[in-house]
Amino acid sequence: MSTYEKGCLKGIDYNSPLVKYRGEKVSRLVSLISGKTIKKPSETLAADIYYALYLPAPVVNESSEPSLNKEIVESLVQTNTGLKLRSKTTLDKVVSTIAASIYIIKLHENIPQPSDPSHGQGLNNIVDKNKFEDIINETLTDVEKISEIRLTLEGYEPGSLSVYSVEDYSLELIKLAREADVKRILEILEGVKGKGLSKTRKYQPFRRGEKLGFELGSDVERAVPRELFVDDELLYYKLAQGKLLLYSKVIEESTGPIYVLVDKSGSMEGDKIRWAKALALSLYMKSIKHRREFYLRFFDSQPHGLLKLSKNPDSRDAVKIFEYIATMKSAGGTDITRAVVTALLDIHRDGLKYATLVLITDGVDRVSERPIREELAKTQSSLITVMIKGDNKNLRTISKEYLKAVKLNGDEILRVIEAVD
Repeated sequence: MSTYEKGCLKGIDYNSPLVKYRGEKVSRLVSLISGKTIKKPSETLAADIYYALYLPAPVVNESSEPSLNKEIVESLVQTNTGLKLRSKTTLDKVVSTIAASIYIIKLHENIPQPSDPSHGQGLNNIVDKNKFEDIINETLTDVEKISEIRLTLEGYEPGSLSVYSVEDYSLELIKLAREADVKRILEILEGVKGKGLSKTRKYQPFRRGEKLGFELGSDVERAVPRELFVDDELLYYKLAQGKLLLYSKVIEESTGPIYVLVDKSGSMEGDKIRWAKALALSLYMKSIKHRREFYLRFFDSQPHGLLKLSKNPDSRDAVKIFEYIATMKSAGGTDITRAVVTALLDIHRDGLKYATLVLITDGVDRVSERPIREELAKTQSSLITVMIKGDNKNLRTISKEYLKAVKLNGDEILRVIEAVD
């Protein structure tokens, strides 16, 4: 691809450190994605593509000389397909960086390079205009999936995560988008999105808490100021009768972690495991929005590795959770008792209480009730069982909530989310 150092957009100061920084970000991400199999693009071209995607109304400098770079930028700014892509990237630094990098890689893969890079004339004979539109459409497909994954990671509430590095975060998003199961999982989540994730705040009285209305009483410390400036006799009467106008002060009730335990045994293969993964991601999103710790384990005949997030996670940990869910395959036997007891021991070990343990399984196993009851009592936790196309009398007996999923759609996910409250 040609490397002209003169940019093609109006109003961009290509000597600005910020513009150079944006171009370097895109160039570096291209190298990371391609494994350096593609020659690193010039920072000027990278900056042009980035700003063509990022700015609300980029304008091509028509006085600039014809070049492949100019054709590339015009394809983004002056075509309907380019407009569709820019609707996903405008004023979004992360997505613009990702889209610019993907677009550059696809250009290298699909457009033959001119033998004389300095030759700008007759360029229309080198590049078919429709080729640009095809490449933009391919880029748009990738960007849409990546944007959906990003929203899922952020719990449909941008800013919930601390993004540790735009390049690394972008690279991880692209890797996740290439996972085979991700598309199907996201399709199941399509009917959920922000629904059922809103927080129902619960309070308890606390005299030094936040103000939440008014009430009558005799607690002078919470008295509305005007009550203290009345006649002394009236003040003492109201105080004796408990009729002082007070601020009602409360604190929000603390909530324990959400611990998700997912059965990955052989009987869960297919639609069952995909729906279970979508539910696990929905519960992750709920924990992000509600600032609750999130624990996740898969199990078959034995518990697999534990992943957990703090109340204020960064994107590195969130990506690990998503990747763990997306890449897990169903296989093996089933030992529900061992898995549930292990989960409760995790909660006890971390000194947590009031955890909500969500068990997702098809229930093909005999469950021992006694050890589970004992550990539930020790940690003051509650068990919610989500039974996928099956039934288990033991789990029905010991669960606070026992939900059966048959259709495996978004509505059934919402039922579980509401039960977690």
